[in-house]
Amino acid sequence: MAKLKVIRTRITSEPFDNKHVMKIYEKYLQDVLFEIDSEGLGKEAMVIDVFARSQNFAKITNDLNPEFKTTYNMEANDCLEMLHSRFGDESVDIIVFDPPYSSTLAKKYYDGIGVDMAYWQTTSPWKRAKIAAAKLIKVGGYFIHLGYHTKALGTSRGFELIDGLVLTNVGIPEQNDIILVVEKKMQKNLSAWVTTEEYEEDGC
Repeated sequence: MAKLKVIRTRITSEPFDNKHVMKIYEKYLQDVLFEIDSEGLGKEAMVIDVFARSQNFAKITNDLNPEFKTTYNMEANDCLEMLHSRFGDESVDIIVFDPPYSSTLAKKYYDGIGVDMAYWQTTSPWKRAKIAAAKLIKVGGYFIHLGYHTKALGTSRGFELIDGLVLTNVGIPEQNDIILVVEKKMQKNLSAWVTTEEYEEDGC
């Protein structure tokens, strides 16, 4: 059964500009990665952080903003599809997926670095990235996803929810909570290998 931890804290509309939110997030993520590492993945584990910003714990890091000195500065869908083409199926131990939490935050982020948001980025932004992630992660590997709401990879792709953290807001009316979920890939599943077209037809 999945574990769920709830922390009450103050969350503003710019959660990752808040140092206390970042400390909670970083501590929880470190604990999760330590627990995963205790399973024997070790320092050689292939970890990808797709929206890394200044985080540097992963072996491969990406952030669209070129001011961050990440391995790649690519759009997330393109990055994970490129990495899948490079490394192939079941080649990655952990993917950390921490995108902008809303279309408003995404637009502000993209505009801030002078990148126009394509229409798909305001409707269903990360479909291609999640398809590539499901292919990349090994059986026994992990997908760590953060957001105001999380559309996890799910059992149809062979993943099982094993851990979660909710930062529930206090003090500011009508402000979203932040949710972090950890999924483990338990088995291969044909649903993990659908094309973008099939994914859209299925309404996933």
